[in-house]
Amino acid sequence: NPSFSIYTELAVSAAQRLITPVNADDSSRVATNAMFILLHGQTPPHPIYGTWTYASQAQRYGLAVPQIHVIVGNRLTQYDGAATAFKALSDATADTLFSAFSTHPIYFTETPNPPQSLTDFRDEYAVALRDFNTAGVVSAHLGRPLSSMEQGYYEVHGQQVKVNADRVSECIQALDELIAYID
Repeated sequence: NPSFSIYTELAVSAAQRLITPVNADDSSRVATNAMFILLHGQTPPHPIYGTWTYASQAQRYGLAVPQIHVIVGNRLTQYDGAATAFKALSDATADTLFSAFSTHPIYFTETPNPPQSLTDFRDEYAVALRDFNTAGVVSAHLGRPLSSMEQGYYEVHGQQVKVNADRVSECIQALDELIAYID
């Protein structure tokens, strides 16, 4: 998550590539800027906190900072593609990331077709992941893989919740596309 915590720092320290989830909100857009400062530092360094940042500690201890490999527009409401408001906010975050790419392409993994424009950047680095709605909530609550969910009713805290097989199939397809992109 672009909003750093100690858990994020531990994960980043063990990673070679970053999958950066962003929600369709202004907080994610702002958090992406903060993420670059935390990962790579700022110029000039903050006079008090500069030596305690992840970036300075990674440099001090010789840790390689992983590169962004994919930006996942998380939980998009979809109809025929992403809903307009979700797409607009996700695109604004992609624009912020493209600006960072334009200045520091080394922060991102190399692609076969280096982006020359915002559209190219979105095509190379951004993936929209639909909201899994009820199917995802029930799957997570029950601790069952999404792939094992079938159409029917499932108990969630005393309530019978219907899971639609078509939504499960759509979610699995979205995950398969993301996984193919990551490989």
